[in-house]
Order: sequence, then structure tokens, then C-alpha cells
Amino acid sequence: MIDEGWRCFVGVPIGEPLDGELRASLGALKAAASVDADELRWIDPQEWHLTLAFMGPVAESELPRLIESLTDVAANHAPFAIPTGGLGAFPSRREVRILWYGLADRSRRLAELAIAVRIAVDCETASPFRAHLTLARARGDRGVTVPPATWKVPVPAGQLAVEELVLYRSHLGAGPARYEILASAPLGLTLAGSRAAS
Repeated sequence: MIDEGWRCFVGVPIGEPLDGELRASLGALKAAASVDADELRWIDPQEWHLTLAFMGPVAESELPRLIESLTDVAANHAPFAIPTGGLGAFPSRREVRILWYGLADRSRRLAELAIAVRIAVDCETASPFRAHLTLARARGDRGVTVPPATWKVPVPAGQLAVEELVLYRSHLGAGPARYEILASAPLGLTLAGSRAAS
């Protein structure tokens, strides 16, 4: 039963081999980025994803429409891959509130997909889409300073396969947020069907 107030968002899961390669470098990254009083909260690798649109509270009555809209968007976008690699931070490396792993969306295909998703789910935001995978967040309201060695930790330079859209629910509680998959839609079904028919 979906109640009023569920926090929902649309994202792309992080699949293999990138997931495993990034997990392998996580220990060294945590050690290098250690700061006083454990000021960084690291995201559980099981929860890694690339957010395309955050919708906030969603009512039960809206769920079928959202799933249908996402299915339509997914069907009309072919699967693709984007290069990954490097570390960065928001708002800056000197004041880390979010420590992220980089995604190089040079073709703008990911940004175009994010725009299509946001339109489909009526997600209005003034914030531009910036492709990244969040690895850790500052625990407090202010950013933290991490050691310079953080930015020298080797991380994989690979590719993220964008093959499906996933509707997630965010469970908030005393600990870190947990994400539940409500629905998923593979990319390119309409395109594949059109090619098969021709």
C-alpha cells in the first residue's frame, strides 16, 4: 500500500563490472578521506545509483501514471554507455558536502534522458542536471575538509551502462536512507520493436 508522503525518485542502477571495480577501491578511498569525528557518512554500495529526477512525496493514486510515463520514456530511448572516472565534490574539494565519482556525459545523452524523465514525472527544478554517483555525504550542515590524498586514490575508469529506468522509494529513519525498487523499465523496447517490424 502506497501512502501519501512516500519519497520517490527515478534513477539508473550501477551494474557490473563498474560496481565491482568501484567497490574494490572503496577501502582505500575511505582511509584516505578519513576526517575527525567521522564527519563523512558513506553510502552503502548496495544503494548506489545515478539519480535522474527526485520527486519527493508521491500519493498512491499517482503511482500507475508515473510508471506508465517512465515506461514510455524508457521505450523511446535506446540503451547507451557513458565514460566514468575521477573524484570530485560539491560544492568544492575544499568544502565537501558530497563526495562523488565522476560520469563524463560529453554526448549529453544522459542529460537529455534526465530532462525527458523530469518532464514525464512533472519534476520541476531549477537545478541543472549534473551526472555523478554519490559516494559519501557530510554528516552536518557544513562541508568538511578532506586530506589531499583523497583525490589521489586510484578509482576505476570505465563505463556506466544505462539500460533501464528505475522508480525508487526512499525509506528514511534513524540510520542511512534505504532504497526500495517500486518499478523498472528497460530502455529501447519501442525502438527494438520498430526495427524488428521493418
